[in-house]
Amino acid sequence: MEYLFHSYHDIEANATAGNTEEKDDLPPYVRYRTLIEIMDIFTCILTSLLFVGAMFTLAAIGPLKIRIGVAGALGLAFALSAKLLAGASRRIEIYAAISAFFAVVSVFVSNTD
Repeated sequence: MEYLFHSYHDIEANATAGNTEEKDDLPPYVRYRTLIEIMDIFTCILTSLLFVGAMFTLAAIGPLKIRIGVAGALGLAFALSAKLLAGASRRIEIYAAISAFFAVVSVFVSNTD
């Protein structure tokens, strides 16, 4: 699976063979590996933003019960984003990432005043 849009690659080959077709109406072909690399970068940025956002949000909230509720909501957001962005990862990998997130957040919640 070299190219994401195989049809465009085939139409481009036909156009060079003498068939004239409008190329402006077609999606650009993108190498599959390039798309994966872009998604990996996006996933790293989003994960970092979730962690930093969770810390700033929890530091700004005063009462402990509200911080615990917000930590749960942030954990749910992290879990959903992990499931959506991880692709075909195994359940245990997703579970380990979510467990690590909750471990860090619970220590942060219990140690901040």
